[in-house]
This record gives sequence, structure tokens and C-alpha cells, in this order.
Amino acid sequence: VKGVTGTAAAGGGTSSASKEKIDQSTAKTLMERIEYNNSIISIPNHLPTHVVITPSKAGESKVLLPVLYVPTLGVTFEYHRRRYYLNQDHDEEDEGGEWIKIRCNTTMPLNFFKQWAGISSNHQLEAAGVRFGENKFDVRQPTFKDMYKKQLLSPFTVFQLFCVVLWMLDDYWQYSAFTLFMILTFEATVVFSRIKSLSALRGMGNTARKIRVFREGVWTKIWTTELLPGDIMSLTRSVKKKNSAEAVVDPKTETSESSEDGDVVPADVLVLRGSTVVNEASLTGESVPQMKEGISELVEGEHLDMKTRHKTHVLYAGTKILQCKGVEAIEEEEASSE
Repeated sequence: VKGVTGTAAAGGGTSSASKEKIDQSTAKTLMERIEYNNSIISIPNHLPTHVVITPSKAGESKVLLPVLYVPTLGVTFEYHRRRYYLNQDHDEEDEGGEWIKIRCNTTMPLNFFKQWAGISSNHQLEAAGVRFGENKFDVRQPTFKDMYKKQLLSPFTVFQLFCVVLWMLDDYWQYSAFTLFMILTFEATVVFSRIKSLSALRGMGNTARKIRVFREGVWTKIWTTELLPGDIMSLTRSVKKKNSAEAVVDPKTETSESSEDGDVVPADVLVLRGSTVVNEASLTGESVPQMKEGISELVEGEHLDMKTRHKTHVLYAGTKILQCKGVEAIEEEEASSE
């Protein structure tokens, strides 16, 4: 397969528990089985039903959140789009256990990633799906009412409104009314402009598309929203179609497989084999393309360091692939140069 093969290092946002019950015997797809597992919300009597969140930042108030019980995870809750689970393997000093943020372990030895053969069983697939959820992150669009209220409470706007009140007290009714109308209209146009910018920013997100992954010993195609940590995937540059309107649409998720989004990296991945050139301008602002290569020379016992030492082997979600070469193409170039 010509392209870059990597291991998914992060699985996007978490999916909330569904209120609808799904019969496990009729749940055919992976996401339907995950939804079935997440729908189990009956909490045993000895476990807590709610959790009180005390924010570390000053000025934020405490929050009372309901907890969700999932058999494969135990007691969990979601806060700021992050899922936490209760770890009861604690010391004697800590009687209540410890809440731990669910995240993918990316500090294992490089040898482990090099020898990893992908998700090899249906049990691993379902367990990872329940733990990490779907590979997507939806940013909530603020309403016009909330943004307009926040805009009117800004210091400069409050000062202008205070001046209008003073003019009204001096019987400047016509001038005050006109000024008040202009202030409200101007702030409304600012809010509309911000909403338009946010909508454009949301449109730049990673659109779901089909991608090849190695699961249970075979290569298969899945949607990028179904990617899980531990997946081995094949990344290639998309071939632009003559008719840009051509796309494959999933009737369940209403997502399309368009060539325009084929060059976007769908998740944070570690390059195992091959090489690629990526544009990280959307992430770092740097316009110079970055060269990424697969992990080849391994030091015994060396652990993965994504931020510094091994960042040349890591592709980040949202960056664009400009050029990629598979293992066979690299070997052919080396042979011809010799």
C-alpha cells in the first residue's frame, strides 16, 4: 500500500450516553454496539450517583454532575468535554478513590509501537470504543442572544450607555435616542460578524471520510469518526476528481467522502513506515512544510516523546498532507541512488 502507516494516538471527543436502548442482538455496527454499552446507566447502590466539581481556577463556581455507570469502565462523568473514571485502586489514605482523566497512553517504548499489529479482536475494538468514544470534536455554536448580551456588557459599551443616560437626564432626548439606536445596531453587526467567522472556522474542521485501517488482520475501510487509539491506518494523498460535486455520502451520518478533505490528517498519528511532507500552518502558523518520517532506528528501551525528541515522526490532526511516499517507493529511490 503506497502511503504512510501510523498508529492513532488520540481519539477525539467523547460521545455522550444515549437515552435510547438498543438491542445488542440487532446492533451490527461498531458504533451501535458502543451506543448500547454506553446506554447502561443503572448505577449499583454502593456507587455514587453525582459528583461535585470544584474548579481550580478562581472565580468559577462548583458544579454538580450526574455520573454514568459503564460496565467496562465503572463510574464515569464528563466535564468540559473530558471524560473521567473512578480509580478505586487507591492507597489506604484515600478512602474514596481517585478520578482520572481518560487519555491514550503515548509514553510506551517505541519497540511496542513498531511491533504493534493493530486491534486484533472484536473485544478490543468494543472496549476501545466505549473508553474513548468517536473521533470527532464538535464546538458548540454560541447563540446570538448570549453573544449580544456579552457584547453589551463590555466596559466600553457600558460606558457609552451610561453617557446616554446622562444625556437623557439633561433633556437631550432626540440625540440620546439616536445614539442609543446606533450603539445597539453597531453591537448587533459585530455579533453577526463574529457568528459568521465562527461558522467559517467550524467549516474548516476535519470532515468525516473513508480511510483504510488494519483491523483483525485485514485491511478495511471505515469512517474517520470511527478511528480508535491503536488503529493502524494507511494515509495517502487524494486524487482530485474532475467533478468536485462527486462524493460518497453515508446515509446514517450524512457525512461525505469528498476529495477536497482527503489530504487532512484525521487524528494524531505516529508514522510507522514511509515518509510524508505536511503543512502545519493551521496548527502552528508556520508556512514552511515539515518532513515526517517513520520510526526506523530504535534505541533499546527508548520511550515515545511526541513533543520534542520524536516530533518528526508524529502527524497532528488537522494538518494537510502535501506529499507522501510508501515503503516501496522509498526503497526504490534508495536502490536507484546507489
